[in-house]
Formats: sequence, C-alpha cells, structure tokens
Amino acid sequence: MQSPPSVRRIGAVLGGLLLVLAATFGIGAGSATAEPVPAGCRADDSIARQLTVDCEPGAGNGQHAYIRCTDIFGIKHTHIGTPIGEQGGRSTAVCGPDEVGNT
Repeated sequence: MQSPPSVRRIGAVLGGLLLVLAATFGIGAGSATAEPVPAGCRADDSIARQLTVDCEPGAGNGQHAYIRCTDIFGIKHTHIGTPIGEQGGRSTAVCGPDEVGNT
C-alpha cells in the first residue's frame, strides 16, 4: 500500500528540516581548527569578538585574519579581514554587533 502524496511531502519537509538543523549546528561535522600563524606574524585576540594578524615586512603575503562568529539564532558565520601585502601589515576580522566570537 502506497502512502498518500501529502504524507510523503510532510516526510520530505521534515527530512529537509533535519538536514538544515544538522548543517547549522554542526551535527556530524568534525571540529575545525585554526590555521597556524605564518612565520613572522603574530595573532592578537585580546579584544572581544575580534582577531588581528600582524606581520613583519616580507611575511604573511596573501594571508588574512578570519574569525568564526555565532549569531543570536546559533548560526555560525566566518568573517574575513583584508589580505596582508608583500610589505607585511595587518589584517583584522571582526564579528557583527550581535554575534559571539572565537567559536
């Protein structure tokens, strides 16, 4: 006996919702680790919800700071700073005003 189409649709919707929740909250996903700071650079996370990577001249070319933030709904976002140039420099990534950082 075959299920009515409405029951199949409800099952599909519930299955899709479970997949969205699993992706949102990282169920079944491995834990992420931060990339190591390049030689000649240092990372500063002393300011809440902000990460700065500061590099000496010639170090960190093309690298950038990034921070994982969680919004008020529990959804994770990655914020990325500007790339560091050939002459070194600084890249800062900042969470939004209603986000929690360093997750």
